Amino acid sequence: MFHNRSLIVFVALALLAIGAIVLACAPAPTPVPPAPPPPTPAPPTEANKALVRRYVEQVPNGGHFEVLDEMAAPGYKRYLSAAAAPVNAAANKQRLAGLRTVFPDLQITIEDMIAEGDRVVYRGTARGTQQVAFMGIPPAGKQGAVAVIEIFRIENGKFVEHWGGPDTMDMVQQLGGVVSAGPAK
Repeated sequence: MFHNRSLIVFVALALLAIGAIVLACAPAPTPVPPAPPPPTPAPPTEANKALVRRYVEQVPNGGHFEVLDEMAAPGYKRYLSAAAAPVNAAANKQRLAGLRTVFPDLQITIEDMIAEGDRVVYRGTARGTQQVAFMGIPPAGKQGAVAVIEIFRIENGKFVEHWGGPDTMDMVQQLGGVVSAGPAK
């Protein structure tokens, strides 16, 4: 019986050793690559920059003023001057339509754009040819090019506040107008 028990132990140990040798010599399993991460949505700053680009292309450049209705939040405020009350989207559309009447070929080229948080700023150049009277200057068909800087505050994909604009005084000078500080007070 001792013999049979020894033989069984010997065979069991031999089988364990053979199994260990087979496992040691077998190639390692090929790891399954992890699934690619789901696509990440564009960061809000990129979406906000795209909104401002679309605004410039379609509203002042394209003359599609109704697009501003889609882009502006209900309480949208357009600040034209530090001294004047802001205007709403309807008044801003009227202002832009007036500019396109004076400069029907108005085009703004975006030179730089920066976004951080809920703000987007762009610096550009506005070009246009005067076709009707502008700020008391009779039409002479002169073309002007002026700097534009605008700042937008965006919430939930809509314009909430909007500041800046073209350098109007530079345009007046280019069209032959006289810029005066006026009488001293």
